[in-house]
Order: sequence, then C-alpha cells, then structure tokens
Amino acid sequence: MTARIRRRPGAMREDRCELTVDLPPHPATGKRRRLCRMFTGRKRAAEGELVRLVQEGTDERFVEPTNETVRSFLERWIRDYVDTSVVPTARMYYTQVIREHVIPRLGSRKLRQLRPVDIVETERFWLQEGWLRTKRRRGLTRERCQHASDSSSRAEASC
Repeated sequence: MTARIRRRPGAMREDRCELTVDLPPHPATGKRRRLCRMFTGRKRAAEGELVRLVQEGTDERFVEPTNETVRSFLERWIRDYVDTSVVPTARMYYTQVIREHVIPRLGSRKLRQLRPVDIVETERFWLQEGWLRTKRRRGLTRERCQHASDSSSRAEASC
C-alpha cells in the first residue's frame, strides 16, 4: 500500500498537504481505490495523520464515503436483507416502519452526513406529531418510536 504527502501551497502562507493512500483494489470490480484528504498543519503532524489514514484504509470495516442518501440505503437494505432473511411478518413490519416513518423524515439526507442528533430530533418529532398519514395526527407511543429507531439501527448494522 502506497502512501504519500504532496505539498499544496495555500493562500495565506499556511502549510497545506494532500495525503493520498492507495488502497487494495476493489474485490468485486478490481478497480483502483484511493483515499485522499487535505490536511492543514506542519509536516510532522501530516505524517502522523498519514499513518492514521493508512491504518484506517487497511481496517476491514473501512467503508468508502459515498453520496448515497438514507432513502437509497434503506431501500437497498430492504431489498437485499429484509426480503431474503426475515420472516414475512417482520418483513412487513420493517418495510412499513421504514417507508412510512424513517424515509419521509430522513430519506433525503446524505448517509455520511447523518448525525445522532438527527435521529434524536426525528424521534422527538414522532412522539409529538406521530403518523403523517392519519386523520388524528397524534403522537406515536414511545414503544413505536423505539421500534422505528431499532429498525434503522438494524439496517446500518447488517450492511
């Protein structure tokens, strides 16, 4: 695995470096993969950051950042995992919770930009506003909110 530091001049005499790590080829496609980051600071600090990037790239749990939205991720999770590995009643429940509650609130966000605060705010919304498609528009129970949160957590853990 090749790693390099390339100096990039900044506008205000700041030390900027481009850190590049060549990752192993993609296992399915065989395409070349790279991990690139910009770093501002001294060269010694950049070398330390490069070592951290090399370790991150060799970690088996490393996932390349993408522009995938929460909606596309959850739809793929339902298609690939829930439809094939879950009993029919749980499959219906997961699909209903994901499509009626999680996707309308979080579906347009980028997956890599999703923060724990977003999930807490969504749970608060479910407790106050509840069902979006009912006449009474009352809040959901705590148990129902917990089930919705658990469903999205299972999706992240299984992929």
